[in-house]
Amino acid sequence: MGNPQKESQIKVFLVIAAAVLVLTVPFINQPFNQDDRDFVEFARASSSDITNIKLENYTYAGKFFKSYRDPHGPLLTTYLGMTLRMGTAESEALFHGLYLIFPLIAAFSMYYLARRFTSEPLIATLLLLFTPGFMVLSHTLMDNLPGLSLALAAATLFIQGADKDDSRLLAASGVVMTLAAVTAYQTLSVVPALIFYASVSRPFRLRRYLAFGFLVMGGAVWLFATYKIYGRLPVLSYKIRGQDFRLLPGYNDDYGIQLRPMLIMLGGTTIFPLSVLILYIRSRIDLLVASVLLLLVVVWTAISFYGEEADAMRLVQIVLLTFAGVMVVVRLFVYGITFSINENGRPSTDALFLLSWFVSAAVAYMVFLVPYISARHLLLMFPPLILLFVREFENLWRGHARLRTIFIVTTLFFTLAGGLAAAVADYRSASVYPEIAEQIAIQLRREPVVGNTVFIRGEFGFRYYLEQQGFKMLNDRTEIKTGDMIIFSSLASPSNAWPEGSYTELFRYEPGDGFPFRVWNPWAGAGFYTNRMGSLPIVFSREIEDRIIVYRFQE
Repeated sequence: MGNPQKESQIKVFLVIAAAVLVLTVPFINQPFNQDDRDFVEFARASSSDITNIKLENYTYAGKFFKSYRDPHGPLLTTYLGMTLRMGTAESEALFHGLYLIFPLIAAFSMYYLARRFTSEPLIATLLLLFTPGFMVLSHTLMDNLPGLSLALAAATLFIQGADKDDSRLLAASGVVMTLAAVTAYQTLSVVPALIFYASVSRPFRLRRYLAFGFLVMGGAVWLFATYKIYGRLPVLSYKIRGQDFRLLPGYNDDYGIQLRPMLIMLGGTTIFPLSVLILYIRSRIDLLVASVLLLLVVVWTAISFYGEEADAMRLVQIVLLTFAGVMVVVRLFVYGITFSINENGRPSTDALFLLSWFVSAAVAYMVFLVPYISARHLLLMFPPLILLFVREFENLWRGHARLRTIFIVTTLFFTLAGGLAAAVADYRSASVYPEIAEQIAIQLRREPVVGNTVFIRGEFGFRYYLEQQGFKMLNDRTEIKTGDMIIFSSLASPSNAWPEGSYTELFRYEPGDGFPFRVWNPWAGAGFYTNRMGSLPIVFSREIEDRIIVYRFQE
């Protein structure tokens, strides 16, 4: 006879694998957009020289760089470049197919981590997969989701190694931590939480720090190699036009400006917000605290938008998502503090570990990244929030199994619905640029362009697909002549590199369709990728996707 427990485990694994593939394979042909193009560019460079992490005579955001260095870790571009070295053609399906391994790693790592911290590991895993933040980013080439997947794998190996006192697992964790760090530097934020776990878990074992030794050695090799090749250390923060964009106290944007967008992003791209409120507001004291916090959120929102023309429904959504984000964060801190002492009077490693993970991820965001809020930069905060939610759910309506089942099924359904809406909206937004690039190429063949140059003013997928048509980037050193043309994207263009002179509009495109959601759209106020585009991550709207204008230059 078979082993029922083993058979049940196999079924769970099949469910997780099937969920990942069903949610990713249909998007495998998604056009490149956002920073995907950066990873493609550096993959090309890596395909000819595996040690190359810079681009010569390169234009970025309208500025010319004689040597432009990769601001990301090198693992992903090296991985993609290896396939190009083998002679495979560059394509969306190829690169997205190569990335399928990362949501699988994330899903199975989350399952084992949730099995350690909850009694409902499958629910925790599905919640992570269904969140809008995870689902959208599992269809991109950017380093955020691969970084999360490797950080989750490292955390899972470390915790199992620490709990079992297994040196092999601890060593493996150190290797994976190093891989995560050279994928996305922000993943180092998990390290303080793991050091904390190693320090407070009893009985104390010195060998638990073995993993960090591997990380230090791997990091030292990477820093030495980078310095040896390029004469300086890796770029750990974004710098554009010489301006350091790290979010530090009193610098550029302050925490007060960024706190509300961060809360909105957490409330709108993780678990279905109404489920969060239902779960976290159950007792009278919960209701009292929530009422005070809601009042503060309403006042905060009213002050923030005072004097602006704002749609009433949009303000209601801002209040709801901000409030959901506040409740998630407050509950995490309350949980960490309240349950830091268990029934036996000993520290609760689980509670404090989840709190330390969230705090270290938030601090890393504020120190290393650009001064805007984006769902992709908050991914490392998702696991502790989801684990907390599931731990709280375990105590919900004891003795009322049917109600509990209805609650979690409803939560999974609406979280998935939000994730799919965001993912499809992102797919359709990305699909605009290959279609427009082809249309513009056809249109310009009808124009008298002999002897004239067609320039591009914009980044992201807009740039990638127009460059494929043979058009050139406009930068601050470009010499533009009478008759030359500029293809301008209202959405993807930088604020510089626009030569003075007179311009005649030849034609314009305002692509859009009937799909009723937007995630990256200033006209709809959708700011999934940056709150500077809009105050809500996902917006119900049928606004145009972009406004693309072709100009002819005249002196």
